[in-house]
Amino acid sequence: MTVHARRYGRWCREHFDAIAAEGVPAPRGGEPVEQALPQPEPEPVQPAAEQPRR
Repeated sequence: MTVHARRYGRWCREHFDAIAAEGVPAPRGGEPVEQALPQPEPEPVQPAAEQPRR
């Protein structure tokens, strides 16, 4: 095991244990997201000839 792997493992344990201590439920894969963030609609791309010049 490399030093990096050990440090990362330690960071993960400390980080996620702290989150668990706050009472925040951990996200689980495969479950639907309760609140999906609304995605802004992309603006239509104008052809180069119609774009205003600066």
